[in-house]
Amino acid sequence: LEIYTDLTADMQPSIGPSMSRHRRTALSFRDTALPPIFTIAIQTLQQLSTGAINVPDKNDERRLSKQVLNLSCNCLSFDFMGTIPDDTSDEQGTVMVPHSWNMLRDDGIPKLFFDMFSRSCTYQWTECA
Repeated sequence: LEIYTDLTADMQPSIGPSMSRHRRTALSFRDTALPPIFTIAIQTLQQLSTGAINVPDKNDERRLSKQVLNLSCNCLSFDFMGTIPDDTSDEQGTVMVPHSWNMLRDDGIPKLFFDMFSRSCTYQWTECA
């Protein structure tokens, strides 16, 4: 999960001298690798939520929860439109994902995130909430 989290952060398009070359790579990553990575993140969240992944130590469970939530956030905040926001713009609260992301059509996905939020509040894991 750590590798996926770092990869999704590194592949985010950014402004710079090699922007056009990196953008082509980022778009290819978006189309081929990002959907399966996000699916893994959702499956891991579901397993954590249902108890299918049993982590005896609460600190390890907190770290795993934080890691998979960071991965989910990186996937959902990926620059799908290719706008490459800069540091001067305000953060957007809008999530734009491709229409082909069928995994988001599952009605249980929002509930899953709210369940994880509730769990984070219950255990006072402020960095996960």
